[in-house]
Amino acid sequence: MLELKALSFKKVLLYLFFTCIYSGSYAGRIEKAFEALHQYNFADAKLGFEKSMKKQPAASSFGLSLLYGTDNNPYFNPDSAYKYIIQADTFFLKLDEKEKEKLAEIPVNDSAISAHKITVSHFFYQQIASSNKVDDFILFIEKHPWADEQQIAIENRNELAFELARDTNTYIAYEHFMNMYPEAEQKKDAKKKYDELFFKTMTQASTVESYQKFIKEHPESPYRKHAELMVYELSTQSNSETDYANFISNNPQNYMVNEAWRRLYRVRIKDGSAEQISEFLLDYAKYPFRDDAMKDFKLSNTTFYAARKDSKWGFVDSLGNWLVNPIYDWVEPYKEGKSMVSLDDKIGFINFRGEQVVSLKYSDAFSFHQGTAVVEGEDGYGLINFLGDTLIPLKYDELGIVSNGLIYAGNDDLYGYYNVNGDLIIPFQYDLAFDFEYGLAKVKKNGLYGLINQAGEDVIPFVFDKIFLDQDSLLIGDRDGLYGLITWNKDTLVPFEKDYIGKFSDDLALCITGDEYSYINKKGELVFESKYDLDANTVNYADFKNGYAHYKYKGKFGIIDTLGNRVFPAIFEEVGAYDSRFTPVKKRGKWGYANGKVDLVIPYKFNFAWSFSDSLAKVEMDGLQGIIDVEGNYIVESIYNSIEEVQDQHTFIVEKDRKFGIIKNDGLPVLPLLFDQVKTLDSNTMFVELAGLMGIYNTSKQQYVYVEVGFTEALSQASTTQTTISE
Repeated sequence: MLELKALSFKKVLLYLFFTCIYSGSYAGRIEKAFEALHQYNFADAKLGFEKSMKKQPAASSFGLSLLYGTDNNPYFNPDSAYKYIIQADTFFLKLDEKEKEKLAEIPVNDSAISAHKITVSHFFYQQIASSNKVDDFILFIEKHPWADEQQIAIENRNELAFELARDTNTYIAYEHFMNMYPEAEQKKDAKKKYDELFFKTMTQASTVESYQKFIKEHPESPYRKHAELMVYELSTQSNSETDYANFISNNPQNYMVNEAWRRLYRVRIKDGSAEQISEFLLDYAKYPFRDDAMKDFKLSNTTFYAARKDSKWGFVDSLGNWLVNPIYDWVEPYKEGKSMVSLDDKIGFINFRGEQVVSLKYSDAFSFHQGTAVVEGEDGYGLINFLGDTLIPLKYDELGIVSNGLIYAGNDDLYGYYNVNGDLIIPFQYDLAFDFEYGLAKVKKNGLYGLINQAGEDVIPFVFDKIFLDQDSLLIGDRDGLYGLITWNKDTLVPFEKDYIGKFSDDLALCITGDEYSYINKKGELVFESKYDLDANTVNYADFKNGYAHYKYKGKFGIIDTLGNRVFPAIFEEVGAYDSRFTPVKKRGKWGYANGKVDLVIPYKFNFAWSFSDSLAKVEMDGLQGIIDVEGNYIVESIYNSIEEVQDQHTFIVEKDRKFGIIKNDGLPVLPLLFDQVKTLDSNTMFVELAGLMGIYNTSKQQYVYVEVGFTEALSQASTTQTTISE
């Protein structure tokens, strides 16, 4: 950095020198001083600047700062350079415009002074760059507000001050840091640590009484809820009906009261029978979720739609009635009868009645799968069951999903397998592990892959660089960069001599040897050889799909069937998925459609074309999308940025200029282009958003199931605005 600054300074001198020559202004003493400086006559330059100080203090101070501010002369002194550049700046500001114009011929101007101030400040920053003293950076920040390094100096000051607070690690130290540096980016972390340490200090007794006192005296603390949670957990440690009942009675304002009610209900209602529910409601007349309990048996066949109210989420039914009150920060669709929900950055699960079957205490989680869910806590991932009981402790770096009754776990670069009861079935001994498929799992050991069964026994030895399983007891392996095909019984069908073997599709796999490729079946037999082009992209387009594959010959594309017959000759620049009636094809930069006889049935006129669906196809012109019929006529003109078909409903979500709407397959609007977002919930129901407000729209009934407060007004205003613009 110093070398770069020195070079910059030399350029400044060179610029001054030539400017002075061309302006013809070398007659004065100050000009001669600048000339001497350029010619490295530092003593003459210094003398000239000092003698000119009285008559021309701005230019003389600037010159002296240049002299002292370069490290290629015996006068180099950053302190003096700083003194004189500040002096030059001060004197220059006092000059009238004529005096400034005269000095500009040298040139001495605002830009030159400002540039040199930055250069001088750089020397000072270099002196403290590696300092670990807060005061050094404070002084630099105060004396060099113009410096390029000002921001990084502030950041270093804040970081050092924050480190001091962390070293002290008391809430008082963090409080001092926040007061001294309110704009520091570490303030958020400091506030977090302050709140944490203040809470811990005030509640170090860890008793119900200490937490209750904290709640009463510090109701605005972000740890209030944690304090309330501790009151709840300490009061209900035995998980008994009496504990929950007493907690509810003694702590009516605690945010965990509803959870206590739900837990109390679950303790009493073992099987969810009507008799147990009736007895519970008689014993606990104040149970706040009576309606949910009464609807228990009616909800299993109800469709739940996520809906928002007052920035909180819950669920409504198909009529817009609330099924789960909007109390969560977000909710996920129900899976296996449970929805993942979040509140205050804590995640848990609720059932159809809205009860928390898994309390909100996790930092992350995945939806239930086969009665279990992977959850994350402070120490890592673990596994819980549908009651919220921990099956696998939350301490692992990675967990898979339950498959064939087993789930892999990874920790400290080793992997093993548990069963759904939390028993370790296969010890931690692998470098990498995968979910079980077809009763086998791919694992890595000593840098190579093999297969094991559910008992942990080696089925295929660890000799492969890559392994791909097929459900028909086949295994594609890569050994020392060469591919082969074997059975799970270790019978070799194709020796490991191929450069590449792809995954099977339509019972055929792409096989590359040297500069040629072919296709083999699942017996390892050659089905047919290809005489077509092989290039780096062949593996991306040559796999079979629905009985057809693309091929390339002399730079053009065609289509073959599973017998190797050329269905389409290689005459196209690109081709889409084969359709005996309408296959998208491209020539001369335009797309059209050809039938199975390779007759052009729709001319080349589109910039892009998609496959037909229900006698309609999406096309693109000039970056905009539309819909055509089988005659190639526009049903919907190419006016949209995007078109997305809604399955089985003959409707489309369209977007234009970042506004979304819904149209029918005849182009008529279902919802106008007004919305900021439109998403499919199911075949008849759409999620729409406008001005930050949401609605749920039924396309078959053409009416809103639910709208957020203010949505109707926003829709009316947007409609009026659109009409005005159109007019």
